[in-house]
Amino acid sequence: MLHTSRGFESTFEYWPDFDHVLPDLTSRDPRARCLWVYAAESGNPWTAAVLVHAFLSKFRRKEIVSFGVAYTCSKMRPDEFSGESYVVTSRNVYSDAGVAGMVWKAIKTGKPQKTAYKELDIIVRPKKGRQPCRRLA
Repeated sequence: MLHTSRGFESTFEYWPDFDHVLPDLTSRDPRARCLWVYAAESGNPWTAAVLVHAFLSKFRRKEIVSFGVAYTCSKMRPDEFSGESYVVTSRNVYSDAGVAGMVWKAIKTGKPQKTAYKELDIIVRPKKGRQPCRRLA
């Protein structure tokens, strides 16, 4: 039903890591009247983004949806927490996963970082007069 021909795979087998609760249209609670798509343990956020993209392509061509994802660990360890954000339209799925690396490099070098992502140009530029980070001894 949510097939899209925009280059994203959208077969039924592609959605295995999510479950859903159908809306209860008789409820007065607005949260119960929504379709809930979730992963009990963990899920692939790209899969969720592609599902939203397929829905928007079919039913809501002018809407924009954004959501964030947190990657956590059961034990406190350095570098075991991260995340990313997604912006989804009927035309594309955008993820900021690569932008964090650009920010890090711009801060470290003091030089602008540029990339092209689909129909967007992304430029991360340190403020003028700022010095690059120096390593503490």
